[in-house]
Amino acid sequence: MYSSIRTGGTVTIESAAFSYDQTLDNAGWRRMDYGFALGGGFEYPFEKGIWVFDLRYDYSVIDAHKSDATFNSNKTFGVSITYLFDFVDLYFRMKNKNHDNSNENPEGESQNNNGLKVDRSN
Repeated sequence: MYSSIRTGGTVTIESAAFSYDQTLDNAGWRRMDYGFALGGGFEYPFEKGIWVFDLRYDYSVIDAHKSDATFNSNKTFGVSITYLFDFVDLYFRMKNKNHDNSNENPEGESQNNNGLKVDRSN
C-alpha cells in the first residue's frame, strides 16, 4: 500500500490528432493518491559495503483527474541501485591506515603513541 501527494509539474497529453502540455494545478486533479506497490530486491555484500538492488511497480486505485469520465490512474515502475557503507567504520579504517603509515620505521617496526615498539614482521 502506498500514498503520495502531487506537488506540481506538467503533463503531456498525446493522441493521434493532437499533443499539448498542461500545467498541473488543482483544477480537476486530485492532490492525494493511494494504491498498491509490488516489488522486491536483494542485497549483495561487498568488501566494504553492501550493494542493494530493488524493483517496484505501483498501481493507483484513485482516479487522478476527477473532472472527466475516463478513469485516469498512476502506474509507475521503479528501479533503484544503492551502495550502503558504514561511514564510521570507513573513517576509522582511513585513520588507522594513515596512522600506521606515519609510524613505521625502516626496520619494519611501528611505534604506537605510548612509545612501545610493536614487531609486525610475522
